[in-house]
Amino acid sequence: MPKDTLSFTYDVYALPSAQHRAGLAGLLILCDLLANENVPLPVIIRTSPAQYTFTWTPESLESVLNYYYDAELETVGKEGAKLKAKPKALFFKKMGMPEPWIRLWKDALYRVIKHPMCLKEYEKRAAGQRVNGWEALQRKKKGELTSSLMIGTMAQNAEQVAFQGDVQDIFLLQFWPLVMAVFCPTTIDREGNTAYQGDVIAIPDVIDTEAFRREFPSLVQRLSVEVSGIRPLNCFVSIPQEGALGYAANFVQAQLAASPFYRFSTINVEVYHLNKKGKIVQLLSQARLTIDTELAQEYIHLQKTVKNLILKERWVLNKLARRPWYHHFETVFSRYPQDQFVVNSKSTKSNAWIARQFAKGISQLWSQSYQLERLSRMEVTPADVIQGEAIEFTIFNLVREYVEAKTSAKTAIQKPKFKKGDPYWKAPPNYEDECQKICSKIFFRLRACKSRADFMRYFTDTLCSVPHGLSKEKYQLIASVLMDEDQWLDMKSLTMLALSKLSYFHKSESSQTVNQKVQIEEASQP
Repeated sequence: MPKDTLSFTYDVYALPSAQHRAGLAGLLILCDLLANENVPLPVIIRTSPAQYTFTWTPESLESVLNYYYDAELETVGKEGAKLKAKPKALFFKKMGMPEPWIRLWKDALYRVIKHPMCLKEYEKRAAGQRVNGWEALQRKKKGELTSSLMIGTMAQNAEQVAFQGDVQDIFLLQFWPLVMAVFCPTTIDREGNTAYQGDVIAIPDVIDTEAFRREFPSLVQRLSVEVSGIRPLNCFVSIPQEGALGYAANFVQAQLAASPFYRFSTINVEVYHLNKKGKIVQLLSQARLTIDTELAQEYIHLQKTVKNLILKERWVLNKLARRPWYHHFETVFSRYPQDQFVVNSKSTKSNAWIARQFAKGISQLWSQSYQLERLSRMEVTPADVIQGEAIEFTIFNLVREYVEAKTSAKTAIQKPKFKKGDPYWKAPPNYEDECQKICSKIFFRLRACKSRADFMRYFTDTLCSVPHGLSKEKYQLIASVLMDEDQWLDMKSLTMLALSKLSYFHKSESSQTVNQKVQIEEASQP
């Protein structure tokens, strides 16, 4: 080998972490983008399906690093008195990534990933200088690992032992940010105010590098251009795990668009929740999610229809744990004010908006569950339908019939029966107010039920006090769930979710939404 060349060989399955494998994928994509440019590039030989050999010269290394670290000076601060080097990220523009996602990536890179001591390359490029790490690569066999190169590591541990790695592996760690996704974890407090808590970084664990380098440009092109303020609308997540689910959903969309029988190039996504406090970047949590096509498709539907962060958080936790979507909602209802779940004319403006979004989301989730149940009935007999699906719609109809009966008795207004295609019935103001009062009263009482005996007594004495016309099988189903030490909490959650949905009245509703409403009401019919 000539003295002015360096050769590095990488085996995908031998690399020590997902960040190293993502770095290899990022480096290959970067070289692909530079292929049509008139610049020196490394010689890349694929020696086996999972093995790559890079032969570098000083010129090729300089051209790749200068393109990757290309930056410009931007004014920061209230009066614009300070200049800071910001990445140009020309590679994202070349792939067609929407501008809001590029801005989010740049901000996260400076805020929680690149330590100030590691920003010299960007500062050099912004000043018009060249970046070349040739001497460092030639001179060193081992190098120090820091959190700016590999999330979760530090230069030294508590015993002052340095974290080190092979220089050729550390070289790869520069490039994993190219394939990462950034999300904004958002919370809602008891007053209805939203707050952002750091950044969630999602990194794919690439197992088929060739397929990934082909698919990634189409993935970034398909990112939504919708924004909320200056940030992408789909970047807001309720919990860090949702970031992994969002990245997986983007992959599933892109890959299924290419072929329904595609072999996925990524099987896992790692997420890191980072938060900058002063000059220190804290790693708050980390998780690893295996890509599930069915779950990712459900999440795509959730992104389009459910906007309430509280509802999304519980849905994601339940789905990842393979539980029904309504499981453990009683714990959510005990943490926040009732006005954030049940629409009430006396609520504050922010809480009323949150409650409306919550009720709309529940309506969409129930409609989706009904569609899934209908598909299951096409494959099995009605008697074999999963109990969780049957109890879900039985409880909703039972609560709806009670609330409508009591509201009609108070207002002397009878709600008409819906048929598919009928125009939406606009409830009179007194009917709407009375319905919301009844829902609020029951919701408040149910939230106070801490034992199965208390809940069972209230449920049977109150909600079952009006005629429901349930079949013998459904009465037995309700009784069996009430007597179960574990399932009665799910029944309590379903009852309170139904009250939240029934408290919301659409001011303007299309015939399609009415059809969804009819489907939910028909779901428990024999």
